Amino acid sequence: MTENENGDKKLDLSPLISTSTLKRQTVKVKGTDDFGRSAKNTTPPNEQAPVLDKLPKKAPRIDPSEDFRKKATKTQKLSPDVILKIEVLKPYIKELEELNLDRKPTVNDIVAMLVDHYVNTKIPTRHLESYKAVYDNLYDQL
Repeated sequence: MTENENGDKKLDLSPLISTSTLKRQTVKVKGTDDFGRSAKNTTPPNEQAPVLDKLPKKAPRIDPSEDFRKKATKTQKLSPDVILKIEVLKPYIKELEELNLDRKPTVNDIVAMLVDHYVNTKIPTRHLESYKAVYDNLYDQL
């Protein structure tokens, strides 16, 4: 503690963090306030950027065994009742044998087969075409 001329006591405080020994530098950015179009464009407009003809390209179909869109990646909540119905239904589904899977059929396989069966048998022809068009469009966007 030190006393000043008036007799007041003052504490000698030193900073906790020492100042940097590096020089402080200021940076000036040219054109920070330049928002206009004052800069002249030296290239003619037709030579600026080549415009590519964009033709709609269809994505090639991928083999379903390799297609990531066919792989079950999302968890769905199924009630025990629905799971029981699927398990009891398995022996009665002849199409499961026709799938020739080298593994046990999953719930995903069964639900996909049931949806396909419903679409092909229960939906009228005009709705079926609409359904397939919408499905194919959304499937390609996945």
